Amino acid sequence: MKETAIIISGIIFCVMLVLVIGSVSTGAELASLKFWGPQVQEAEREIYEQSPSRVHGMAQRLSNYRQEYNDAVREGDEAKASSVRSVVLLEYGNYDRSLLPDHLVEFLVELESN
Repeated sequence: MKETAIIISGIIFCVMLVLVIGSVSTGAELASLKFWGPQVQEAEREIYEQSPSRVHGMAQRLSNYRQEYNDAVREGDEAKASSVRSVVLLEYGNYDRSLLPDHLVEFLVELESN
C-alpha cells in the first residue's frame, strides 16, 4: 500500500513538474514574442512589399488607373478624372517609385502637379 502511494505521488509530481516547465516556457515564449514580434512583423512587411507579385500588381493597377484617367480626360469627364486622381494619389503617395516603370512615375508626377 505504501509503495502504491509513493508511485502515485511520484506520477503526480512528474505531471506537476511537466505542467510547471510548460508554463514557464510558454511565458518565456510570450515575452520573447512581445520583444521580437514588432521586428519580425516589420521584416515580413518589407518582404511582402518587395515581392515580385505585389510589385507587378501595383504597376498593373496603376497602369489601369492611368488608362481610366486618360479616358476620362479625353471624354471631358472632370468628376471622374478628379476621383481617379484622388484614388491614385492616395494609394501611391508613399509607394516606392523606384519599383515602377518610368512612364508610370511620369504619370504620378503629372497627377501631383495638377
